[in-house]
Amino acid sequence: VHWVANASANNSTGFTALGSGFYYDGYMYFRQQTYFWTSTISGGDYKAYTMNAYNSEIVESSVSNYSNTRFSLRCVKD
Repeated sequence: VHWVANASANNSTGFTALGSGFYYDGYMYFRQQTYFWTSTISGGDYKAYTMNAYNSEIVESSVSNYSNTRFSLRCVKD
């Protein structure tokens, strides 16, 4: 995750995530964070991963109100 100017960013993984933010009753966190749905459901909640632009932190989150939430999708060829 390196869409904000960051001298220590090197894209060593080869995956560049862009700060798309998310939609929930309006767009939020554009160019600050990005969220990706996972295929995991746990306890009735869908899981999503959050990436923060400022510290490259990756966090797994539960999303209970998924029908009103819009996150990015990343397709991975198996």
